[in-house]
Amino acid sequence: MRVAVAEEPRVLHTIQGRVRVHLPGWSGQGKRSIETVLREVPGVRSIQAKPLTGNILIHFDPLLTNEPTILAVVRTLDLHTTEPSEEEPPPP
Repeated sequence: MRVAVAEEPRVLHTIQGRVRVHLPGWSGQGKRSIETVLREVPGVRSIQAKPLTGNILIHFDPLLTNEPTILAVVRTLDLHTTEPSEEEPPPP
């Protein structure tokens, strides 16, 4: 019997001050929400969430934060957040 297990976010690549994380199962919705939450982490300098690949690239100051702290925040993200697509015009 197989049991479906939700995959955890995983680090694809890391160097000092930068980490790329894959978000399995992310539909691509909620890009701005993801970026907003991660920008609140002290030491995070920039975030690029890419819906097409399901990855987020995070640049951070290694003197203020680290990969485990960032990954802990990534694990708390609501990947099912729905927000209007950036291509969709706002409702009238």
